Amino acid sequence: MNYIHLNKFITTPLYLQLKNSIKNAILTGELKDKERLPTEESICSVFNISRPVVRQAYNELIKEGLINRVQGKGTFVQKRLMISNLMYTVKGYMSEVEDVGLVPTSTIISKEILKTESLPFELQTLNEDFYLIKRIRKGSDIPLFLEYFYLPVKKFMNFENLFSDNSGFTNLLKNSYGYDGFEIKTSMSAVIADEILAELLEINIDDPIFKFVVISQKRENEELYAYKVSYFPGDKHQIVIIEKGEKFYGIHKD
Repeated sequence: MNYIHLNKFITTPLYLQLKNSIKNAILTGELKDKERLPTEESICSVFNISRPVVRQAYNELIKEGLINRVQGKGTFVQKRLMISNLMYTVKGYMSEVEDVGLVPTSTIISKEILKTESLPFELQTLNEDFYLIKRIRKGSDIPLFLEYFYLPVKKFMNFENLFSDNSGFTNLLKNSYGYDGFEIKTSMSAVIADEILAELLEINIDDPIFKFVVISQKRENEELYAYKVSYFPGDKHQIVIIEKGEKFYGIHKD
């Protein structure tokens, strides 16, 4: 229990100190996924605190999706997070992830140029070479979603060198290439994880995934400029449909 730090001489409630100690140990990897946590009785004995203090800390960690109680077996680390609105966030990915106490990171995992026959079906009719850049986005080393960017090479020369781990995609298109004023079309479907997606997102094969396809086109002629596919693990995301007048807006709460 070296990761638990309690100070009875400060104003921060003991349950919150305990909760934050365990949460920090989980998010930094000191406590591993599926690792068993100390019993309420053992924490009470070691730190001379009451059982309701421990129970409140554990209950809040359960609500945040960081731990889970298994009847008759104990309490275990469970990295099953629910984070709100990463697909449609106004604040931005970094802020949304930081707001739930995680450390946001982005890592490009591959860059390549694809010929027509290797492209998604929707792009093959364009008869162009495309960049494919894959990026994984995490919160405190927990995979949150995976992005595949497809861009026509002729329109985005040198893109593979300009696009970095933490690049803002829309800002890069505007600032480096002068492209702005796109019409955006978004579609969503439910798919199951294959071997590749399961490995990258650290989930099981056949686990459910939300797949979002975002197409950026010029309004005047519908010429395609960018095609982006994002994969969000179903155990960390949900879809909420909001009705406004005669329109429906899908907001996926990660």
